[in-house]
Amino acid sequence: MASTGRCQHRSAGRGLPPETPKPRLLLLGATYQYTDALHFTGGFIHDRSKVDTVAADGKRTAYYGVVDYYFSKRTDVYAICGLSIAARAH
Repeated sequence: MASTGRCQHRSAGRGLPPETPKPRLLLLGATYQYTDALHFTGGFIHDRSKVDTVAADGKRTAYYGVVDYYFSKRTDVYAICGLSIAARAH
């Protein structure tokens, strides 16, 4: 199973203040079923915000991984690991 997504929001001209962020979001992820009980998931999220004030512009990227073990249809345990990186756009 894989998922992708892209969202774009434009607020200018819709009655919102001009400093309202205009984010651009990219989501990518995939899940691999190693056995019936053991699943691995990984992916990343990238967000770039653009506002009229240059000092507030920026981008963020997050990477994540999940290991999921199913004991039954209703019971599972999982571990999540993630890394988030934020940078100011120049």
